[in-house]
Amino acid sequence: MKISQELAKQIQQIVESTDCILYDITTPIENNQQILRVSIYHKNGITLDKCEEISTLLSPLLDVEDPFVQDYMLEVSSPGVERQLKNLKHYQYAVGERVRIRLNDKTECKGELINVTEEGIEVKNNKGIQKISFSEIYKTFTYFEW
Repeated sequence: MKISQELAKQIQQIVESTDCILYDITTPIENNQQILRVSIYHKNGITLDKCEEISTLLSPLLDVEDPFVQDYMLEVSSPGVERQLKNLKHYQYAVGERVRIRLNDKTECKGELINVTEEGIEVKNNKGIQKISFSEIYKTFTYFEW
């Protein structure tokens, strides 16, 4: 199930009022439980206190705008260190981070994301600087080398 665009805009306004960025809203079902997952981003990271603050601010809105017929659980969290990049803003936030890119032809490219344009990205790795258009990309994730 998806939430309405109007509700998504209201959630975004609340998140941005706390100096964070709305990264993503997903509505998975896990263990037969509907979840409203709100992922938030800040360039300096996300604390548990910030998640709690935003959850508290969202609760009254969700009580009024009840997004689902059945019971659900609200989850506010960071998108994580290793997260999927789904749109242009996600790529822009990830400049300077390591990325793993799965291309449409099933090959993979890894390296540091150094530039993002409307057309694609530039990744620096042991092969030099690779330019990859968005049309070639199947999925991209940031990753952390442990």
